[in-house]
Amino acid sequence: MNAAACPWVGAAARTPRDNDLDRQEWLIGLGARPNASLRLFVFPFAGGDISAFYRWPQWLPDSCELVRVQLPGRGNRRTENMPATMAEMVRALVRACSSALDKPFVFFGYSMGALIAYELLQQFKQLGLAQPALFCAAACSPPHLHRHPWSAMSDAEILQVLTHSDSWLQNIPLTQLQENLPRIKKDLLFCEAYTQSVKSVNTLLSCPVMTISGAQDAVAPAARVLEWWQYTSASCVSHCITGGHFFLFDSPQLPKIMLRELQPLLRVKSFA
Repeated sequence: MNAAACPWVGAAARTPRDNDLDRQEWLIGLGARPNASLRLFVFPFAGGDISAFYRWPQWLPDSCELVRVQLPGRGNRRTENMPATMAEMVRALVRACSSALDKPFVFFGYSMGALIAYELLQQFKQLGLAQPALFCAAACSPPHLHRHPWSAMSDAEILQVLTHSDSWLQNIPLTQLQENLPRIKKDLLFCEAYTQSVKSVNTLLSCPVMTISGAQDAVAPAARVLEWWQYTSASCVSHCITGGHFFLFDSPQLPKIMLRELQPLLRVKSFA
């Protein structure tokens, strides 16, 4: 398919400078390790931003470049509006990412981030763009099983669901959660609108898939997370580790799993 003619790209009137600005806004860390043999793109959870992955460079080898995807409406982009639909989100991400696929890469999506990463890969496939060496969906049920009636819940009910999803979140002051609730809720409604449109598995990915779930996660139960195997024609490996929905922040198992899975993709013999 001609990328310029695809409505997902909409790049016909864009200049190289426009695309450079897109990359700078969306892809934090791109080019930080020019000699890296692999890029690891990470997509945050609902209400989260790139700060969720601030510790990752500490345990990733120099041969892996971490690219954190900064979504609008948070962090240094907090004054920007979150795209209203998944189609708008993916359209912008295709523009930002299409020229950053010049070396092997991995997509890691956490909760909402996994849904965005998956839909982005679907568009990559339709456009004939490169596919990742691995797609990792963490703390996220696949689209057809991602059924949370957030729009029918009051703010108090949403907070109750979230605080019961992980003991880690219970340590955050309620006032802080309430301050961030508008952004969290907007992201949750974004996910709900997208998943309501997905009735079954569509075109299969051609890349390997890995899932990681928290054994105590009530939002994305392990039994549902492992169903991502239905979304690829390649292999699927599933891991279930100790923790609730936000094991990203306190699980010592997560870095070990990631390093073990990345090792074959990097030009290194072993990790320390």
